[in-house]
Amino acid sequence: MALTRDIKVTVQERLQRDPFFREALLKEAADCLLVSDVETDKSGCPYHVRHGVDEMFVILEGQGRYRFGDATYEVPANDVLGAPRGRAEFAHKLTNTGATPLKYLAISSVATNDVLEYPDSGKLMAVSDFGTDAEGFHFIGRANTACGYWDNEPDSAD
Repeated sequence: MALTRDIKVTVQERLQRDPFFREALLKEAADCLLVSDVETDKSGCPYHVRHGVDEMFVILEGQGRYRFGDATYEVPANDVLGAPRGRAEFAHKLTNTGATPLKYLAISSVATNDVLEYPDSGKLMAVSDFGTDAEGFHFIGRANTACGYWDNEPDSAD
């Protein structure tokens, strides 16, 4: 039995026999776990790379295509996929290619601040206080609207 299957079976068995395990797991992991259901021929999110958060995906049901950098992989149930934070070559996207919904568990490191790049569309997103009750900063835009550091600042040295 593959290691990924062993982990999935172990967690599923524990969840079924121990309701307190499920409650504790969900309470502790609420900020870094997400179960997604993606319809056929759809993606859970656009092709992107995160600069503050590492991600991992466990395919629970269905099949998909994982675009990671310049490569593309067909992924069945029980596969585990990684998406480290950082450079453009780590950009990724998961698309449902099957006839049934693609269900996966997304696990991430926890960061309240993050910057995301969307290479296909040229967008950027910056967020602060993400996942908290604080009113943080949230911006989505394109890099072609960039300006200088002192642009329109009243006490500019320029």
